[in-house]
Amino acid sequence: MKIASVNFTNTYATDFDSLLNKYNKVQAFKGTDYLGPKNINTLTQDLKFYNTLIIQVTDVDIRNPLVLDFIRSNQKIKKVVIALFGNGSVLGMMDDITAPVIWSEKVTPISSGYLAQAIFGGVALEQKLPRSFSVKYATNTGFTTFKTRLQYAIPEMAGINSTNLKEIDDIANEAMREHATPGCVVLVAKDGKVIFNKAYGYHTYDADEPDKLTDIFDVASVTKIGATTMEVMQLVEQGKLSLDSTMGRYVPVARGTNKNNITVRSLMLHQAGLAPYIPFHDRIKPADHSPDSSAAYPTKVADGYFVRKDYYKDVMLPTMLKTGVTGCDCYQYSDLSMYFMKEVVESVTARPLNEYVQTEFYNKLGMQTAGFL
Repeated sequence: MKIASVNFTNTYATDFDSLLNKYNKVQAFKGTDYLGPKNINTLTQDLKFYNTLIIQVTDVDIRNPLVLDFIRSNQKIKKVVIALFGNGSVLGMMDDITAPVIWSEKVTPISSGYLAQAIFGGVALEQKLPRSFSVKYATNTGFTTFKTRLQYAIPEMAGINSTNLKEIDDIANEAMREHATPGCVVLVAKDGKVIFNKAYGYHTYDADEPDKLTDIFDVASVTKIGATTMEVMQLVEQGKLSLDSTMGRYVPVARGTNKNNITVRSLMLHQAGLAPYIPFHDRIKPADHSPDSSAAYPTKVADGYFVRKDYYKDVMLPTMLKTGVTGCDCYQYSDLSMYFMKEVVESVTARPLNEYVQTEFYNKLGMQTAGFL
């Protein structure tokens, strides 16, 4: 889905677009630029690669035949949502508009942010029309919606005193002062509401680039929870994967090895008796890596360091399958378990793990910056 936000004369379009981009990547277009020498047809042309339009209009805009024609023509070929700001007197002129209309009588930064969040399910729409404007837009008509996503709100809306959150500044500053981290981004959500989101410090101790709210961080080992475990849980819930089945059932190359009878459950619980980790960085050979990216060396490990194609399949997986097993069903953390679970879930779904979690979780949740390199 490619989304564009088209604003004509909403004074608080910046607030509106800012909230939209909390949920998905949305490109802003200024509609009034196309009401002069650049005509409205040029705007439609410039929007050809966007399949969803969020159109911000006011009472003044709807009285402009060019704007109404723009809405009518685009609702036939794209998904269109209209955010209307003003006293609503023009609703009677919109009887032939089939696109959903969300109306706010107030024209303020708060109402702009509220409507933007409502479009993505951050807040519920619970009110119906208070009076009649036409046969279609009659008293007590309209649709209500449910809250399905996180809302962005002030702390007090979640029962938190804003003053109490100042301690987060102290903790972050202490961490940077003690060189525990050069910087960080903190987000606090409570009761379905994001009540704090702030960036601190820099990307590195060189202090060359400040941290931003939009920065993307490497979650490293948390991938075990934020990707593999979620997929396993969903597949078990769908009846496609059994926790008590063996690794050999799903991973053919495990058959004939000491990993064949290890259960999915023991892998997930770190009770399979596997080695904690294998230091592959100590075993890599000169021919296994290159300073430049190419078809033969496609996988980037670090700046100026690319591993050869199929290194995981040819070296890492066979090496892990040859390691010993303690035979103890006690807890012993192991990196190997999640490598093996990757093989298990990919066998079940016939899809790469990174593609599965991207389409089945991250995209659906609006996690536009989450994913694999």
